[in-house]
Amino acid sequence: DDTFADKVIMPGFVDPHTHLRWGGTATSLPYVGPITSPTGAPATPTRQDVLSHLRALDAAMPPGEPLFVWGFDPAYQDGHLHRDELDRVSKDRPIWVLAYAIHYLYANSPMLDAIGANESTEIHGVGRYPDGRLDGTFVEMEAVRFAQKPFADLINNRDTARQGLRALAKTVQRAGVTTTADMGLGVQDFDQELEDHLEIVNHPDFPLRMVMASAEIAMNMEHGPNAAQFVADLASQSSDKLRFHGVKMWLDG
Repeated sequence: DDTFADKVIMPGFVDPHTHLRWGGTATSLPYVGPITSPTGAPATPTRQDVLSHLRALDAAMPPGEPLFVWGFDPAYQDGHLHRDELDRVSKDRPIWVLAYAIHYLYANSPMLDAIGANESTEIHGVGRYPDGRLDGTFVEMEAVRFAQKPFADLINNRDTARQGLRALAKTVQRAGVTTTADMGLGVQDFDQELEDHLEIVNHPDFPLRMVMASAEIAMNMEHGPNAAQFVADLASQSSDKLRFHGVKMWLDG
């Protein structure tokens, strides 16, 4: 009986930890990752490929303009980048490289100056060479947030984030995932993020269901002692495609 030979239903996978809108800001940057990027940018598989691509980007940019890139993976590209190595790409242009998983960030000397990091900086995760000199590495979220803060308005572009949410949803769909959980609603701008997800995820053409866990850091900053009630009240805005449930608490870094 081959009645259903051309009518196959596959169960959808669930991805319990994503940041599609947030990730959209990263994927908009020039790419230096070891595999093809989610948006189709070609891979730079080796460390030398990464450094060559950085030099090419540097050569094509106006003098002095900061260079921000994303995608480096120390597990596949021979360990962490460091300050002196990036200084050999450029000693004049500020450069920072955000890792694929955004828990690491690497900067050259001009970028350290632009960030405001110096030998007296005492923040958990700001790396140093054995002699105590800053090595340009920022490890885990406290240090990474510090390194990104001076450029937040440049990097956290709302239009780019909205485009990224739509684009990465298609990437997720191609992987067979039908439901994701965004673990960190509000980490950049709660009101904008909420508005964008309500509009985009609930649109009939959006291919996923999403569960949104609010970022505890953002909730406490915005609502103080009323944070728990605010999170509970978000449930009233849930729909079949978009559900507000849970809280993300950072303990790493």
